[in-house]
Amino acid sequence: MDAARERGTCGKSVKPVVTHVNCDDTTSQNPRLTGRRMRRENVRRRAHGLQRPRAMDNSKTSRREFCAHAISLVTVASLIEGCGGKGNPAGPGGGGNVPQLPTIAGTAAGSTVIVSNVSGTALANVGSAALVQAGGNNILVLQASQGSFNAFTAVCTHEQNIINGFQNNTFVCPAHGSQFNTSGAVVQGPATQRLRQFTTQFTNNVLTITV
Repeated sequence: MDAARERGTCGKSVKPVVTHVNCDDTTSQNPRLTGRRMRRENVRRRAHGLQRPRAMDNSKTSRREFCAHAISLVTVASLIEGCGGKGNPAGPGGGGNVPQLPTIAGTAAGSTVIVSNVSGTALANVGSAALVQAGGNNILVLQASQGSFNAFTAVCTHEQNIINGFQNNTFVCPAHGSQFNTSGAVVQGPATQRLRQFTTQFTNNVLTITV
C-alpha cells in the first residue's frame, strides 16, 4: 500500500513533500502583522531619535544659562572693584562713612562771600569747620584760632567732587577718599594737588571770604 501511494495512480514515483512551518513567525502567516510591526518600529525609532536632540538642547540651554550667569557675576564683581574698592563712598577707599560738615548759607557779593553773625553758626568755636555755600560757591572754612579763619575751595582736586567730610582735623572727599589737612595740603590720595586757599577777613562778627 505504501509503495503504491508513493508511485501514485499513474504508476510514477512521487516524493513526499514536507513543509516546515515556523510557529513562532507570525508575520509570515499574516502579512498585516508585518506592516504593523514595521510601523511600530518606525514610530519607536522616531521617538528615540527626537529625544536625543531635546536632551542636547537642554544641555545647550543649561550651558548658556550658566555662562550668562557667570558673565553677570564677573561684571558685578568688576563694578564693585572699580567703584567700591577704589573710592566708592561705601567702599574701603571712600569717605562716605566720615561725618559730614555742617552747612552754612553765605551771601555772595561780587568776588566775596560773606558769613554774618559767625558766633551764631557752626564756626563759633576754635577748631570748628563748616561748608559755606553762596552763589554757586562751595567753601571749606575752619576757625584755626580765635578770630582767625582758613578758607579753601571745597572742590576736590582729584575729580572735582564736593568735599563735605571732616574728621580728626582732616577734610575728606566722599567720592574717592582724598584727604586734606587744615592747611589744604594733601594727606591721602588719590588727589595729588592741594586745595586752593582763599583770603579771609573777620571783623565785627562778620567773616568775609575773597574768592
